[in-house]
Formats: sequence, structure tokens, C-alpha cells
Amino acid sequence: MSRQGLTAAMVRYLAVLRHIDPRARGVRSIEVANVLKVSRSSVHTMMERLMEQGYIVKEHYGIVYLTEKGMKAAESITPWEAASIPLESD
Repeated sequence: MSRQGLTAAMVRYLAVLRHIDPRARGVRSIEVANVLKVSRSSVHTMMERLMEQGYIVKEHYGIVYLTEKGMKAAESITPWEAASIPLESD
């Protein structure tokens, strides 16, 4: 799977989305902000970028889902890359 055009930050967000929502039921942006310890506006900006590139879809009510393209990219993240992403314990 080519991840051309994905920045390190985008990879980080995709990994977090997959971590939070392994069953693809949807994630609220505030959950991503809490896990990454970033502002909601930062999450909003990144979600817009990921949506423009077809990695996620976002419902009107703010629920975010990985697309097939997004899931493939998230699944291709190496253990080394994933280990560098600080995730809260469940």
C-alpha cells in the first residue's frame, strides 16, 4: 500500500483512529484529541486534510470513519511507527 502524500502526522492520526476504533464503528474527534493530547481545532484541521485525500469520511454529527483506503493505510503502519505514537491506556 502506497502512503504517498501522507505526512508523519497523518500516519499518527490514522494509527490512532484505528487504535480507538478497531471495529470501524466510528470515532468522535474529541476522542482523538484526548488520546493525542491535542486541541480539538488541531484534530479538526487534520480530519479535513485526511478527508480531502479520501482516508476518512465524516458525518454531519462529527463521527469519523476510516475509508477502505484509510484502513489499508492504517494497517500498513509498521510496529516501529506505531511504537512512536503515545497512546493512552484503555
